[in-house]
Amino acid sequence: MKKILSCLYCLLFPFYAWAFDTQRAEILLAGNNIEGAQQALIEEYQKTHNNQEKEQIQFLIAQLSLQKKDYEEAASIYRKILSDNPSLTQVRLELGFVYFLQHKDDAARYHLRLVLSEKDLSPIIKQNIHNLLEVMRRRRSWQLYISVGMAPDSNINTMSGRRLECFNFMGLPFCRELDNIESDVGFQGFGSLSYIYKLSDNWGLKGRLILDSIDYSDDRYSFWGIGGEFGPHYIVGRSEYGLGVSYRQQWNDESRYNTTKGLFGDFSADISNRLSLYGRFNLDQANYNDYEYQGYNSHNYASFFRLMYGINNRSYASLSASLIYERSQSDWNNNIRQRYALGYGRELPWGFNIYAEPNITFANYQGKRLFIGRNNNLEEVKRQDITYGVYLSLSNKYLRFWDITPTVNFIYNQRTSNVYNYDYERTRWEIGLSKSF
Repeated sequence: MKKILSCLYCLLFPFYAWAFDTQRAEILLAGNNIEGAQQALIEEYQKTHNNQEKEQIQFLIAQLSLQKKDYEEAASIYRKILSDNPSLTQVRLELGFVYFLQHKDDAARYHLRLVLSEKDLSPIIKQNIHNLLEVMRRRRSWQLYISVGMAPDSNINTMSGRRLECFNFMGLPFCRELDNIESDVGFQGFGSLSYIYKLSDNWGLKGRLILDSIDYSDDRYSFWGIGGEFGPHYIVGRSEYGLGVSYRQQWNDESRYNTTKGLFGDFSADISNRLSLYGRFNLDQANYNDYEYQGYNSHNYASFFRLMYGINNRSYASLSASLIYERSQSDWNNNIRQRYALGYGRELPWGFNIYAEPNITFANYQGKRLFIGRNNNLEEVKRQDITYGVYLSLSNKYLRFWDITPTVNFIYNQRTSNVYNYDYERTRWEIGLSKSF
């Protein structure tokens, strides 16, 4: 045990020297008295006022907790150190390993991937991290994610704010009153349950059930839905692949809104220590409530890609792109939508994590339709929209109770269109709690 403590001194951080008294802890460890060694270190911690020394002592106490297999205590100490100094690679590595031992795979992957971005990491440690990531990919079976919260929204009906829509006919204006912009506080919930039935070391069958809802005081804008996916799942090396069928039913104002069914394929791969890629393809058929949404039934072809890049041991960047072609029952509703986003995430002191993502979406409709133009004339045009957006998320992984994470999201969108009544501006907050099992 004395050797363990000596090695830990070397592995920790490039401090100049151990300024506190380690002799008593070493003697106790030589007698295999871990509890006594921890108590000696705690006493040294209470004596010192040097922050570097405090980090050293806390780390050693956590390592001894790990020796006792008290994983929750070790994780708690590592989190405390990182909340004060998120740049400590060794501590983040140890925290990721503890989460791995606790089978908290989402948290373990997050921290271990950040560690992989450290440029001075030894090849042996990098390979060991990749081995842990592969073990987590292969051992995964049940996974449950739940999120609930409230969502203040400035424009739930996406109106432009104009009061009248008019057109001239034989020199006379004909007008109709438009809806006011409605703001409200919605209550939302999301749940996802997935299970992989193992057929072999590489092959499995994966099923996923999804429930989601958003409820406003005006039921016209409230939605809830249920859906699922099922198909074969394949893991090889640093990659995994899925293929299957999907189904989703959505309701609005206590009546069916639409039903979507189709095929999908997805994959994820660790390209290098810093780069990972996720992609998904969908071929869907959407059928809407014919009474309210005549002509909207469609076949949808969609692709999505996200490239993640680890900048260093506490920050990362993402680049995502999606393309959707909607071939509608009505020619005027055929459209192609493209969305591009560039994101940046960073670990901050006190356990906070921030993620910022500006994005832009282009929607181009293929068929012409009569609209009222800006000069109050009926015009036959192909609708074209551009939506500018910003997504910001702030969470804290260490303000936790039963591993529940509080999160605040801010979403801003502004759409401009060549059909002026489709312009709108919308601000939305999402304040909630989430948990992975």
